[in-house]
Amino acid sequence: MSSLLCECGNELSGTISPSPYSLDIYTEKELKDALNYRPDIDWILLTFLGPQRGEKPLSFMLRNENVEYWYCPECGRVYEVGHHTGNYLRIYKKKCSIPEVPEEGLETLYAFTETCAEDCYDGKNYLSADEFLFHIPHKYIHKITPDEKCVITYQEGKPVYAHVLEKVFHWDGDSCTTDEYDV
Repeated sequence: MSSLLCECGNELSGTISPSPYSLDIYTEKELKDALNYRPDIDWILLTFLGPQRGEKPLSFMLRNENVEYWYCPECGRVYEVGHHTGNYLRIYKKKCSIPEVPEEGLETLYAFTETCAEDCYDGKNYLSADEFLFHIPHKYIHKITPDEKCVITYQEGKPVYAHVLEKVFHWDGDSCTTDEYDV
């Protein structure tokens, strides 16, 4: 997908590299599974061949197709889009008010922009994925609810904002129905 028009009107271009609009999102389990499968993998290879791109069938939340994630810096929405079809699957809207959710059952997510690769390079080599993910403190920690309707972002252990499920798209061939949620 080369571009996406956000609900707020901002055009997100996929032709800029590194893209400020493209996200790689993984569950902690997916990353640990990928590292168990290939412990020496570096960060760049993981994001290029890793869970979302099919080296091993690990796509986030066990989708039937590989997905891409797009981020709008203007309004904070996150789009989950079918990699091969370009079909919207889900849209999450950024909210400053944090919904009350129980801590138990939350799953850790890692979300990285393409520009994150610069943080993984020491001038000679890229850090291993293990070094980058589990041995360097990250500014934000993201946790998703079991029903996948809310992702809460924490900074220094405190919730700072949330992404709440706004729309879900159900595709049957070329026809689509949409579930919309009050956010």
